[in-house]
Amino acid sequence: MKSTGSIFLVRLLLALQPLPAAGMLTDGAPLVTRLGDPVSVPAEIVGHAMYVNVMINDHGPFRFLLDTGCSFTLVSPGVAEAVGAVAGDQDDDYVAARNGLGDTTEVEPVALESIDLGGVRFEDVPAAVSDSFAKLSAIEGRRIDGALGFPLFADLFLGLDFPNQRVLLGRQWPVKAPA
Repeated sequence: MKSTGSIFLVRLLLALQPLPAAGMLTDGAPLVTRLGDPVSVPAEIVGHAMYVNVMINDHGPFRFLLDTGCSFTLVSPGVAEAVGAVAGDQDDDYVAARNGLGDTTEVEPVALESIDLGGVRFEDVPAAVSDSFAKLSAIEGRRIDGALGFPLFADLFLGLDFPNQRVLLGRQWPVKAPA
């Protein structure tokens, strides 16, 4: 049953993303990514999902799903409130997104001052508030505070080391890694 819940969780989060628009990768990317040497960040693998701990606006740690299928970074309402996320200054108060069932739902765009992940600092990060994480946490049996979407990593090499439960981040392909 845990495996079925994990599959549902992954499908739901993969599908909960803003509807496609031109320039989506750069629209969801941080303004600045600060990284010195490449880093290897501990991750937790549960079922078919990989989780990492992040600090947001110097608060946390928060448990986030690493979701390379999500075109936006998502935070729970509790995290948004705890970190003082700033509502977006867009004309629309909400952005249309699809949930795991394919239905359209509304998410509130916010700006995060920073996300820190294992020594990498992402600054001025566009994100959205999603109320789906309470349900997903109940399904998974563990707290899920949000999801890191693929645009967050737009300036980096991102490697998922499943056997060692690590996330690898760097500016270029590691010299000792296979092609």
